Amino acid sequence: MIDWDMFQTSLPQYASIHAAARCLSGGPIFITDSPGSHNLNLVSSMVSPRPSAGTPPRALRPSEMAYAVDPYLGYRSSRLLCVKNSYSSASSKVHLLGVFNVSTTYLVELVGVFWPRVGEWVVRGHNSQSIKKLEGELMVVALEADDWEIFTAAPVREKVAVLGLKENMTGAAAISSWSVKTGKEGKEIEVELRALGTLGK
Repeated sequence: MIDWDMFQTSLPQYASIHAAARCLSGGPIFITDSPGSHNLNLVSSMVSPRPSAGTPPRALRPSEMAYAVDPYLGYRSSRLLCVKNSYSSASSKVHLLGVFNVSTTYLVELVGVFWPRVGEWVVRGHNSQSIKKLEGELMVVALEADDWEIFTAAPVREKVAVLGLKENMTGAAAISSWSVKTGKEGKEIEVELRALGTLGK
């Protein structure tokens, strides 16, 4: 799912769904706002400041190119469009699922597994900021027309999961590596990031 075209962050209805699709795609992000008409909150959810002063913000891209879970889904099918991608760091791999309601009505669906069936996983929704441990192989997703959500599934190690930067649509792509050490005084979690923001764990 790559769109090489540009979009305007100030569009009242479709700007955020465009932004979410482009962040999830793994490709470049181009915007064509008129001077002074940027939606700064939306721009901030697509990029993050780098640790080095004076360097431009970083777009947090997944490791691969995204693909539709059901490539034969019809435009007028009144179904949720699900798009998968992933991001691999030095210490783990997280899985991303974008869910888009491009219909004209409210939709509720059971979405299938987009994370490996082995191990323990937790999922965070970017818009809802809800975090839940995954049970079973289905997840209920409900979206209004023109709404969207990006889910991040992260592995749990020693009862810890690192989900990336909370403010960013694909904030897991800020993780360079992480580790957990258990000692007498509790757990020590060390996370190396390649962008700045609020860490979700």
